[in-house]
Amino acid sequence: MSVIVAAYNCRPFVERAIESALCQKISSIEVIAVDDHSDDGTLEYLLQRQELDSRIVVARTDRNGGPSTARNMALNRARGKWVAVLDADDAFAPGRLARLIEAADSFQAQIVFDTFLEYDHLNARTRRQNFIANSQTDVLTLSEYVSKCRPFRAEPDYGLLKPVFKREFLRERGIRYREDVRHGEDFEIVVDCLCHNARAILVRESKYLYTTRESGLSRTSIDYSAVINQSKELQSKAIRLGHSESEQAFSCRIESLGLLAVEHSLKSHWRGKKFAQIFFFLLRERSARRVLVMYLQKKLRNACMNWNFRKGPGQS
Repeated sequence: MSVIVAAYNCRPFVERAIESALCQKISSIEVIAVDDHSDDGTLEYLLQRQELDSRIVVARTDRNGGPSTARNMALNRARGKWVAVLDADDAFAPGRLARLIEAADSFQAQIVFDTFLEYDHLNARTRRQNFIANSQTDVLTLSEYVSKCRPFRAEPDYGLLKPVFKREFLRERGIRYREDVRHGEDFEIVVDCLCHNARAILVRESKYLYTTRESGLSRTSIDYSAVINQSKELQSKAIRLGHSESEQAFSCRIESLGLLAVEHSLKSHWRGKKFAQIFFFLLRERSARRVLVMYLQKKLRNACMNWNFRKGPGQS
């Protein structure tokens, strides 16, 4: 098993990520951490930790190239049968990798996901997400995966799920991360695999700890127009490779991303106390009014879920 970690200015978090990988109960594991030109002591920590454990491999990019560049460098060094992606500010729960590989072997899958818990680093607390709770394992086709990789669904965006790949599948097909993509890079490579007929499964157990944007590293602004264009390009590629059944799923994702961009604009106006702009924006744009309704519905769902969680089973 190879765990690949793209690390950039993540010194407060990376130790937790590395240790969570090393503590996995699996017979053979290596952690390949690629520093993407950090300047906060991340590289120094990784090199010191490497000296204490031969399972850790450290490399550094020539310049800051983004997570895709760092992950490709790690993939080129990986030796494991399986490759697990771990963000530097996230962590694995105990037993995650063994459980996912067991399921992947049972279903003869080349990609396996699990669901995730949100982790609040500032308060050291985890929070459940609105994933459908059952014990089944889902097989995800290209259409099913893309249809669930969008915001404003009852479940979280599946594009946030962290994949574990069979390395041989990637190697034989020459599949790598697109290094010009800095957002949605996991979505991009998973779609590429599914276009090449990979079998993907989702294990409905939350063993990945996803650090929230408020307390982690994921605070960079997102260029939604670039993400939308990425989805349009992938839609064309999927159709070209014989997956025309996925066209509608991509179209729904593209529409949802457009609405997400509108939501981002509304939030930006709100934070800036530009209430007049919000009023005229809502008056002018039908999509803005639709986003406001969906946002309020989402807040209500989350409030109900948190209330039920605090109440506990059997309480009224």
